[in-house]
Amino acid sequence: MKHIVKRVVSIICALVIFVSFSSISTQAAAPNTQDVIVSEYDYIVLVRTMAPDELESLSLKSEQIQAMRSNSPELELLNRKEKTDAELSQVYGYNKNEISLLRTYHGENLESNPSLAALTGTLTISQITVALATSARVDMKVVWEWDHCPLVVAKDVLAICWSPTFGSSNGNMRLNITKSSHTVTYKVGSSGSYTETSKFTSVSLNSSAKVEFQMEGPRDAWASKGLATLYFEAASGSAALTEMDMIFAYGHTVVSTSPSVSFPPSFSISFGLNTSDAGRRSGYVSVARRAWVDN
Repeated sequence: MKHIVKRVVSIICALVIFVSFSSISTQAAAPNTQDVIVSEYDYIVLVRTMAPDELESLSLKSEQIQAMRSNSPELELLNRKEKTDAELSQVYGYNKNEISLLRTYHGENLESNPSLAALTGTLTISQITVALATSARVDMKVVWEWDHCPLVVAKDVLAICWSPTFGSSNGNMRLNITKSSHTVTYKVGSSGSYTETSKFTSVSLNSSAKVEFQMEGPRDAWASKGLATLYFEAASGSAALTEMDMIFAYGHTVVSTSPSVSFPPSFSISFGLNTSDAGRRSGYVSVARRAWVDN
């Protein structure tokens, strides 16, 4: 896999191509069905079609602009075209129709053929499930998943921030770092898949945390899916929790350094120049409804 396409911050948020709207169940522990989906293809095309002054206003470095407007993504697809059907299916996640499409590819620009979007990666953040919501505790899970191996793989990060409401009184909710975990499933060739589990790092005890993970493993393995299992507990002396606002943000990089992420005091998540905002969803946990509600 070639580490060749550079991404930049500030514009990936415009790549949310659709949100599948369906009703939110108010039953206890009911999963949310509104998936946030972001297309890698749309990101590449967007950068290529922006006017120079628009790119300049985003403070993009010249090397980043040149990389995105080069034929690097096309070369990666041509590289994949040389793989066997078995490799394309087992490693990259392509189905028969997508393999057939790749076989007919001859290096034309991505933007000239929208059907090529099927050969790039699409990230989905979905299935936010509240397993428990009380006046003093919240247990929840969130899933992210790539449908295909992205054209770019390096080191990524899942960042979260939260802001609880305790009615007219004060309090704090804290992520139990010991119990919480992040399990990444790596897809790899004929051997199937394997998982790696790591702990979150607390950035601010009462408001933010993150977990970093490698997108690429040995033998062309890549991180296809992640499951964050989170356990929040009220700090001693806190009043009864009523709601908890939350943001989940996925940061994607193509460089060897660690992803750059910060948590401004305005209750938000920001990524640095070496990390693109590849997808996020925000909402709140309602204790009364015992469920997640999207903003």
